[in-house]
Amino acid sequence: MPLAPDHRPIDVPGAVLPVLCVGVGCTRGAPVAALAAVATAMLQAAGLTPAAVRLVATAGRKQDEPALRHWAEALGVRFISFDDATLAAQPVVTRSTRVQAAIGLPSVAEAAALAAAGGTELLLTRRTAPLPGGHHLTLAVAVAREAAGA
Repeated sequence: MPLAPDHRPIDVPGAVLPVLCVGVGCTRGAPVAALAAVATAMLQAAGLTPAAVRLVATAGRKQDEPALRHWAEALGVRFISFDDATLAAQPVVTRSTRVQAAIGLPSVAEAAALAAAGGTELLLTRRTAPLPGGHHLTLAVAVAREAAGA
């Protein structure tokens, strides 16, 4: 948000503050362009604008996933990852038996969104979508704690 000379925020009609922390997970080797298009469409379907995304977060084991990195870059935001202990400590709403069996965590997308936001409430609980080639994407959103006034 623009600031006045005395550092007070100036309300600019139509301005969008980047406050959304998007947690994501996907299958290894997910198609880059398809993931970006589907993830963006998922946000928009939930009434959220991609311009409000502050960062994209995932599990440490996914930090080198090209499709996730590409989407963050396309949005012009930071891409961060969290270790398993941090993700496991988050108060997730939706537990995934598939993720639990595969990597020993109850969640990736919701946990990463909460860890990134520094909060305990999700704006958008886990959503999943199929991608070409049998791949899938999981996405959840939290509002950054300082943006929520906490």
